[in-house]
Amino acid sequence: MGWLGPPGTECDWHGVQCGMGRVVDLSLDENNLVGQIPSALVQLSKLQSLDLRRNHLTGTIPPALGRLTDLEWVSVYGNDLSGLLPEPLIQRWLDGPLAISAEAHLFTDVSEIDFESSSSSALCATHRIILRADESVFFYTERCRNASPDDRTTFCEAKQGHIGGGEFAMLGWLLEKNRFFDLAAEYHRGITEATFENTRVTKGGKIHAVSNYASAGPFELWIIQSTIEGVAASVEWEKTTTQQKCPRW
Repeated sequence: MGWLGPPGTECDWHGVQCGMGRVVDLSLDENNLVGQIPSALVQLSKLQSLDLRRNHLTGTIPPALGRLTDLEWVSVYGNDLSGLLPEPLIQRWLDGPLAISAEAHLFTDVSEIDFESSSSSALCATHRIILRADESVFFYTERCRNASPDDRTTFCEAKQGHIGGGEFAMLGWLLEKNRFFDLAAEYHRGITEATFENTRVTKGGKIHAVSNYASAGPFELWIIQSTIEGVAASVEWEKTTTQQKCPRW
């Protein structure tokens, strides 16, 4: 309503909010918008909030939007956008002043994080966490049946759930910040009984894997592993099943 009216009426257009005669809020969520996000939005130099969620927008986010330094909130979730968000926007999101609602693939080109922890000598001390950019999470844990004191039969507890796109995006950037893709393929100590921790990340269609035995890896790898475990611990699981064996690498 009111769009493309005569000059001076812009602040009365649907979804447009002004302050001191300048556009500060553009809320066009669920308006069946099609096409690409125009780089001309950068002319709204005092824009603080941009809401374009759940439309039918395609293409990439214009790099020019990274120059809108007054932005406090951006939502482009629920469109068919590709590519990454402009780096200035991502950096401000990481630093805290800017909140962004968008699918994980717009933040990072990491598509899957696969972490497995297993003991070299103990039963029922193995678990595997798989997180994907589509926000799905899979958690596999080896369990002991314990039908009797001597029962060594095991089974797999399989859980499925979801995390927020922002959480996966944060993990993707944590991997970059801690130089995961520059780490060696293997770290180990000369210890007989310890834990294997394997991390495999798919980035840009390529798989990068790091094996860590007896916590021999650098501190940055420990941060990555601990954060993956922490994210999985916070998931509200939607489905739990049992199967004979857990899938392994």
